[in-house]
Amino acid sequence: MPAYVHVDPDLTAMTVKIYNSLREYWLIAGSGPSKFEVAKSCLCSSVSVYKAEKILRAKGYIVSPKHEIRSMKPTDLDRVLSATEPDPWDTLDLDRPIYLRAGPEKGTNK
Repeated sequence: MPAYVHVDPDLTAMTVKIYNSLREYWLIAGSGPSKFEVAKSCLCSSVSVYKAEKILRAKGYIVSPKHEIRSMKPTDLDRVLSATEPDPWDTLDLDRPIYLRAGPEKGTNK
């Protein structure tokens, strides 16, 4: 199943970044990262990771048994979190020509 974006406006940008980093780590490595590794990849403190873990666990986005190392795991690896609605203009390809010529090309006698 392809990834889908789940919008939760209650989450902060850092909490979303931590969740998505955790999700990507699971998809690549197949196991959970340490809290230090998550903090390093998100350029935040380990305290921020602990706070985000508490919030994400309460909302049901991750499972994280206490007193286990590398135990944070997303409940749905296909879910990508976002704090805001996706911008529909992001999917528009502006490099592609929008209008096509209806007549023959210049320089041809057709």
